[in-house]
Order: sequence, then C-alpha cells, then structure tokens
Amino acid sequence: MKNKVDLDKIICKFKEHNIEVAKPVFLPLDKYYYGRFVCQNSKNFYYTTISLPLYPELTETEVKKILNVLKKVLCTNNTGD
Repeated sequence: MKNKVDLDKIICKFKEHNIEVAKPVFLPLDKYYYGRFVCQNSKNFYYTTISLPLYPELTETEVKKILNVLKKVLCTNNTGD
C-alpha cells in the first residue's frame, strides 16, 4: 500500500484531547468470509480510515474542537512527526 497511515498513532493523538475516534470496522470485510473472496477496497479502508465522533447531540463547540484537533493531527502526520 502506497500511503500507509499509522491509525493507532492518530487515534492516540485524539485521545490526548479527550476525543474518541476508532477504526470503523474490526477487520477487512473479506476476513469475515474466510477467504472466499478478496475485497481489496475493504482492506484499503481498514488501513486508512477512522471514524470521527458523529451523533445528534454533538454541539457546535465540540465540532470545532474535533476539527481543530483533526487539522493538528493531519499536519503532524504529514511532517512525519
């Protein structure tokens, strides 16, 4: 995979700001079907995607905090820190 992302590091950065993010699925989807087929896109999503907080009670202040932390994390991740 070209652009390998360290999701665990990114998740930890969010936790430092008391924001819980997670991998959206537990395993790439083809793992649930015991090798009967390969779903390359699900593997790509598994290794490069996180789920940000998303629920109706999220306040505008919380959304702004999440976005600010996301900007910091992305900038840090791009510089190799």
